[in-house]
Amino acid sequence: MKKTITLFICLFSLSLATWAQDKTVTGKVTSSQDKLGIPGVSILEPGTTNGTVSDIDGKYSIKVKSTTTQLRFSGTGLTTRTVDIPASNSLDLTMQPDVQKIGEVVVTALGIKRE
Repeated sequence: MKKTITLFICLFSLSLATWAQDKTVTGKVTSSQDKLGIPGVSILEPGTTNGTVSDIDGKYSIKVKSTTTQLRFSGTGLTTRTVDIPASNSLDLTMQPDVQKIGEVVVTALGIKRE
């Protein structure tokens, strides 16, 4: 009887450990204009504070929960995108520029003293 209970507890513990596994998503972020890698793109797991940033070649790797189905990509001057994670856990993405016109910029020199 004790062996059966011990075996049941061990199997239950192992099933919980495999159920809570994380997965690693890797890929490359490129520009739609010149197809080169974009450094400094933020990649976030929605609903958490888990994230990473693409390297100098636009490559990234992020460890997410096994239940996570999407990643959010954002960067300065780029359109923010939320993309589904494919079954292969390899996600290459092409980012579009976010062009906005501004009216005008006024630069002032307040607080500068001259002798």
